[in-house]
Amino acid sequence: MISVVDLGSSSLNSSNVVEAQCQGTPVTDDAAPDFGKVPLMFGLGFAARPAPANDQGNAQGVVLDDVAGFPAVCVGAFDPRSTHVYQNLAEGDTAVFSTGEGFDSQILFKDQVAAMMVGDDCAIAINRRDKKIAVTGFGATIELSESGIVLAEGGAAIVIKGGTISLIGNVVLGGMTPSDPLLAGTPLSPVSTAGVFYGV
Repeated sequence: MISVVDLGSSSLNSSNVVEAQCQGTPVTDDAAPDFGKVPLMFGLGFAARPAPANDQGNAQGVVLDDVAGFPAVCVGAFDPRSTHVYQNLAEGDTAVFSTGEGFDSQILFKDQVAAMMVGDDCAIAINRRDKKIAVTGFGATIELSESGIVLAEGGAAIVIKGGTISLIGNVVLGGMTPSDPLLAGTPLSPVSTAGVFYGV
């Protein structure tokens, strides 16, 4: 028999197999089939533990109870609290994502694009279609493309393109903290070099 169940608390058994409490849909006003702790069978190379129930709802699973060697097994699961991830999916796209409240991490596989995102300020995106790879986090960016390499943060950047390295922003030589400006010109007529400093 196939049953749709609510998934409760999860744990690992002595063989490190993920198990979850599986409570079936009520068949009367006060009774529901209880399958107890049931092993969760995932696709090869993928594993997850369902997030516990909260006031937003709970994960659900599909249980088979006529599998040889098991009282029952859960062969698929769905968490309606995570449907916001689906809005980023077009036909053919795939997503891998956490389901815990506030976890907010996911990997998207789209047409010639793979992206890993954590929160709204950390991402790694490989975009073969537009020939660009970008790593962003906490206001800093590293970008590789056919146009070159850019390392940027807070208005400063290093740009590598066509055999040239360009420094944008103040440049500090020999230390982290700028002290005196680097001097150019002649010993008799020294001139401060704009944006370039000795460091301490």
